[in-house]
Amino acid sequence: MNDFFMFVAFGGLAIAIVAGWLPLHIGRIVYWSGAVITTVSVFFMAYPHDWGPGLMMSLFAACAITGVAYVHTEFISIRGKTFSLFADPNTIDDYGLGLTPSKTWWLTVLGVAILVTSGVSYVADGAAAWLPVGMGAIAVFIAVSLGYRDALARRVIAAGQKIQLGLLTVLTLGAFPILYLIAYKAGTRRTADRRITG
Repeated sequence: MNDFFMFVAFGGLAIAIVAGWLPLHIGRIVYWSGAVITTVSVFFMAYPHDWGPGLMMSLFAACAITGVAYVHTEFISIRGKTFSLFADPNTIDDYGLGLTPSKTWWLTVLGVAILVTSGVSYVADGAAAWLPVGMGAIAVFIAVSLGYRDALARRVIAAGQKIQLGLLTVLTLGAFPILYLIAYKAGTRRTADRRITG
């Protein structure tokens, strides 16, 4: 490892962190300048002896920096369109926590996929039974809470996100949509009871 480039990489990260306190148009330039400095420096930390691992570390740094920009900032702007995880509640349908329905359901697909693959790998390795059961319980909670919340908010099933619901159906062998629909029906019944009783 080359210590000089390691210090330069940390300097690039510091520049990227400072960008969060600057006005958006300046912060965007500063952030991506720090990102380039960090990514190139991480490559040169391992170069010339190990260019393969240096390239992989550099790719990881670029992905991590881009992921942070997507989740925490509005620094990703391509052709005038800003890409950010969190929505502007004044202009976009807010599904809760500043997320749009589409992003919420894609994150649900990602989370359930991680839970399912982790649970399957634990079962395949012969791990303790409580690990996959706990992961299954988390997936059940996600399905029930989304279904109930959609019904109380009087949204259509899965907030209209059919592709994501289809993927969740495949991932969970049909368990997720069944639990979702049971909770959705219970929430619908509750809102109907509220309207009747006033």
